[in-house]
Amino acid sequence: MREKALVNLRIARALHELGFQDAAATHLYYAAFQAEIHSFEKRGLRPQDLHPRSSKWDHWLVIEHAGLARGRAWDRVLLRELRTARNEADYRADGILAARVEGLLGPAAEFIREATS
Repeated sequence: MREKALVNLRIARALHELGFQDAAATHLYYAAFQAEIHSFEKRGLRPQDLHPRSSKWDHWLVIEHAGLARGRAWDRVLLRELRTARNEADYRADGILAARVEGLLGPAAEFIREATS
């Protein structure tokens, strides 16, 4: 998952620079999602360790426990915001603004770097 997260971060940055904001937002969310999973697995955690009825890394499960990666409760807010941005990019007819993606890139990149180290 670590490599997937880092590759998706690079893709998100490149897509943002090329003007493809919807695709950038989607890749940025998945980079953070995958970084969080890497962080869990590095600690030996499995989905069922976080919720007894979980057998896979569902989006809600990863977001709900996002604070575990770096020990920061704010990370849950960040992951929720990235998921919301991804949903807007994927499902709103007018997509997402470049300024919104730009504002998320810095905090998300920091999270991803720290969660995958």
